[in-house]
Amino acid sequence: MNRNVKLTAIPACVLVPAFTASWSARAGTIFLSCNEGDIGIKTFIIDLTSQTVNNEPAQISQTAIDLEKRLQGPQGVYGVRHDDFDRAAGTVTEWVVYYNIPGENGPKSSGLSTYSCTAGSPAPTKF
Repeated sequence: MNRNVKLTAIPACVLVPAFTASWSARAGTIFLSCNEGDIGIKTFIIDLTSQTVNNEPAQISQTAIDLEKRLQGPQGVYGVRHDDFDRAAGTVTEWVVYYNIPGENGPKSSGLSTYSCTAGSPAPTKF
């Protein structure tokens, strides 16, 4: 009886399900790189299974991904950042609405900025 066959078969049986589980977890993830001009490239990791963008809750559909994130500023000023991804056009439109600005009567918007995005792979790691 060849014992080498038995010993190599056991690890293969253990590793195949592990690789399959790892691959299926990545299947529900989109890695985006968006060119924001002078600011540079901004990356977004979209998890379709948990409905998050960069670990923040988001609304995700077949045509759009919408993210709102609260930003805290000094002296009670805060903002709500909006990232609206158009999945068909391959773009993200961003803007921030600021609240509690001293001397302002109500919220103030930053204006819209739209950038092109491309889907890619996760960044390589050494471990």
